[in-house]
Order: sequence, then structure tokens, then C-alpha cells
Amino acid sequence: MKNRARFVDVEGRPAIRFEREYPYPQERLWSAVTDPAELSRWFPAAVDIELREGGTITFTDEPGAEPTKGTILACEPRGSLSYTWESDELGFTLNPTPQGCLLVFVNVLGDRETAAMVAAGWTVCLDEFDALLAGEPPSQEADSETWRPVYESYIAEGFPAGAPVPGQGGETS
Repeated sequence: MKNRARFVDVEGRPAIRFEREYPYPQERLWSAVTDPAELSRWFPAAVDIELREGGTITFTDEPGAEPTKGTILACEPRGSLSYTWESDELGFTLNPTPQGCLLVFVNVLGDRETAAMVAAGWTVCLDEFDALLAGEPPSQEADSETWRPVYESYIAEGFPAGAPVPGQGGETS
């Protein structure tokens, strides 16, 4: 299956890594990973971002819920962006190619047992990212309808699992 995550090690820490190539310029992908209006289409939380190293990124997961804050670890306009989100670190690197741009997205995990769950979530989110870039309408499928089979496929591939799945009554698979 194309566009799947790989389970990797980043400086001794568990992580998932995606690489996706796009026929769009680096500037177009930069906008999609930094502009709150574009992030609202594919990212799993509403985001307010201060685009500078040391800046704050605020995530609002659900209406009425208390927002969480992260720190911008690195910000190189049109090239790379990384930040904390709770116990995870997210990093986006945009590399120009002759055909467009290569997106490398790495999520360093705070908990190894979340790997299958997080990989499935990002697979679904990045499919929406692809649709946004292609000018396609948003998916009308419910998140769990799309997410569950992807999650189960990552477990079948051997990704670490076992963390409680939010909204699933503590269910782990």
C-alpha cells in the first residue's frame, strides 16, 4: 500500500515516518503545513501558530476543551518545521525535487505503544492533505470508518500497539 508510515528509530526514540512526493512547488506545501486555514482541512486539531523558533503553537482538539500548547523547535521558511505536541515531536521537511516537492513527516512518539494508532491517524490525515493539494473536496467519510481498517493493518504489519484508543472505551485493537 502506498503512502504508508514506517516505524523507525530517531535518536533512540520510537517514531513513525512518512515520505510523500508531490507535483507541487515547495511553497505550496509550506502553506499547507503552516497556514491555520489550510491546516483546518487536514490536521487533527485547530491550530494557531507563531512561525518562529521558540514560538508557541496552540492546539484546540474539541470545542469547549482546554487548548494545549507546544513549542516551535525549528522553523526554516519553506524548508522545515518541527514542534512539540504533548509528549510527541512533529517534524515536516520539504525538499524540492525536479518534479515538485518531497514531504518528509516524522512523528517522534512519547509512547511506543501508540505507534499503530498514530500511524493510522496520520495516514488518514495525510490522505486529506493530498486531497487539499489536489483541489479535491474534503472526504465525507466518518473518521472511524476510515481509520479503523488502517489501524488494524498497521497492527498486522507489527507496529507497536496497546495504547487505549480514544473514544473506544479503552479498547486497544
